[in-house]
Amino acid sequence: MVSDWFYRESSEAKSVHKLISMLVDIVSKNGCLLLDVGPTVDGTIPDKDRDALLGMGAWLKINGEAIYATRPWKIYGEGPTRLAKSGTFGEDAEKPYGAQDIRFTQSKDGKTLYATALGVPENRQIQVKSLSAAAGKISRVELLGHTGALEWKQTAESLVVTLPATGTYQNAISLKIHAGELNPVSVIYDTSIKANESGNIELSATAAEIHTADKHTPEAKKPLIGSWTDPKDFVSWECTIEYPGTYEVDVTYSCATQPGSAFYVEMDRQKLDGKTASTGMLTYRTDHLGVLYVEKPGLHTINFKAKAEPAWHGIGLSTIVLKRIM
Repeated sequence: MVSDWFYRESSEAKSVHKLISMLVDIVSKNGCLLLDVGPTVDGTIPDKDRDALLGMGAWLKINGEAIYATRPWKIYGEGPTRLAKSGTFGEDAEKPYGAQDIRFTQSKDGKTLYATALGVPENRQIQVKSLSAAAGKISRVELLGHTGALEWKQTAESLVVTLPATGTYQNAISLKIHAGELNPVSVIYDTSIKANESGNIELSATAAEIHTADKHTPEAKKPLIGSWTDPKDFVSWECTIEYPGTYEVDVTYSCATQPGSAFYVEMDRQKLDGKTASTGMLTYRTDHLGVLYVEKPGLHTINFKAKAEPAWHGIGLSTIVLKRIM
C-alpha cells in the first residue's frame, strides 16, 4: 500500500525511498510488488500518493534496467539491515534500508549482473562485499543513468565504486556489472545492538526479533510491538555488551486493557519479573524491574516473555533499557 488500502485524509504515504527499497528487495527475491492506492470518493488519486508514484516512476526511468525483465541472482543481496522474521503489521516499524544494503538482479540471459544500493553513501563510495576479488574477475562496471567513465576497483574485501562528484543521487543507486562467472563471497554482518553514547543499551521494538507476535505501529513516532494476545509469543534481542557489571533494567510499555499482565525479562539464566499497570490507549509507562549482572563481555541474548498465569491481557511493548550502574 502506498498509504492505506482505502482513502483516509489523515493517512501518510510511504516515502519514495521506502517504496523503491521495497520494490528492489522484492524483485531480488523473485517476487512482484503490487501497490494499493486509495482514491477519494470521486476517484481522484490523493496528491501524496500521486507524488510517491511519480517518484518511483522517475527512479525507474533511470534504473528500470535493473528491474524490468530481470531474474534473481545466486543470492538476493547483502547488508546489515534485518526485517522481522514473523508477525503481521510489521512493515511500518522496520528499520529503513541504507547504502550498505545491496540487492542483486541479473539480465534474462544471465550475462549482466545488477547491484542496487538501497541508499546513498555519504562518502560517494558503494562497497559490495559479495563481489570482492574472490568472487571472480569483473571486467567493467557502469552506473545506470551515467554515461561517462566510472571509477571502480575490486579488492580483497569488496568491489568499491566511487560515484561521480557531479551526480545527484537519491533513494537507491544501480550498478551494471560485466563479468564472466561470478560466485558471491559469503558476508557476515554484526547486527547485534551495542551501547549508545550514554553507555545505555536500548532495546527498541523496531530492533526486536519477533517470534510469532503481531507487530504494528499505531503511532509512527512511538513504535511498539502490539496486538500481542498470545502469551506463547515472545521477542528477543542480541546485544554486544562491552563492559561486565550490574545493569538496571527499565521497561516502557502501554496497556490499554486490564492491568495485571505478568511478564519477565531473561538473560544468561537470570530472570526479572514484572506486571503491567493500566496506562490507557497510546499512553506509555516505564517500570523499573531490577538489575541484571553481566559476568563476561560479548554477545548476549535478552528475551521478553509473557506469562499465561494469572492472566495475559496483552500489552504494547516499546523499549527495554539496560543502564550500567557499576
